[in-house]
Amino acid sequence: MTVCKNWKRIALSIPALWGAFQIISPCSERLLTVVQRWIQRAKNRPLSIFLSGPPDEEVSNLIQLHSQRVNQLDLSILAHPEQDYDQYYHLLAGMEAGTLSSLRVLRLDGGWRDAFGWITIHGFLRCAPNLVDCVFENILTEEYMYPVDELVLPNMRRLGFFDSLRPPVLAEACSTSDEILQFITAPGLVALTLPMNEIATKDLLAFLQRSSPQLRELSLEYGDHIHRDPTHLSHLHDCLLHIPTL
Repeated sequence: MTVCKNWKRIALSIPALWGAFQIISPCSERLLTVVQRWIQRAKNRPLSIFLSGPPDEEVSNLIQLHSQRVNQLDLSILAHPEQDYDQYYHLLAGMEAGTLSSLRVLRLDGGWRDAFGWITIHGFLRCAPNLVDCVFENILTEEYMYPVDELVLPNMRRLGFFDSLRPPVLAEACSTSDEILQFITAPGLVALTLPMNEIATKDLLAFLQRSSPQLRELSLEYGDHIHRDPTHLSHLHDCLLHIPTL
């Protein structure tokens, strides 16, 4: 933009250059103005938003305002002792049915905080029926995950649960809650990654039976807990029999 007038003219004439941006919260008024300018320059192009830190009310309102254009959303918690995690709740819970119809890629990184409750995640996913690629990292949910309405994601192709930030001292206390899989039906799934923290192979088998996905990739990770509870593996053979496409 500052090289010369010709470069500036060319940059402003290509909306695709402005469709992706990162917001680090708390967001200054100047940064918010810049983000609004980028969205305007993107015109009607899909938006890819990478948000780190608790979203201010202005940021949440901005994302919700343009939610029908959001193609990719990456939301990472930045842990801080004085942080108000309710701000994450307000962002996810503020979405209404149909507002995320363009969302294809979602990544939620909980940073080992309980900012993303299961009911909130479930309600958010119901607003995004066209999700293709979904990643849950370092997500802690309630000890008991309440039954909810069936959640069918027909266009989901890749689903992964990861413990990417697990500190050694918290290896037992912190693990991504892959129980979410028990409440999801995804008939179009081709790749699945599970740390097998909370669920066992019987839960995986139940998912395969109700979804009948044509899986091509399956990654299962077992920690020390497998030695304490060998029943975790008891239905693995049946699971593999349900995946001839693997």
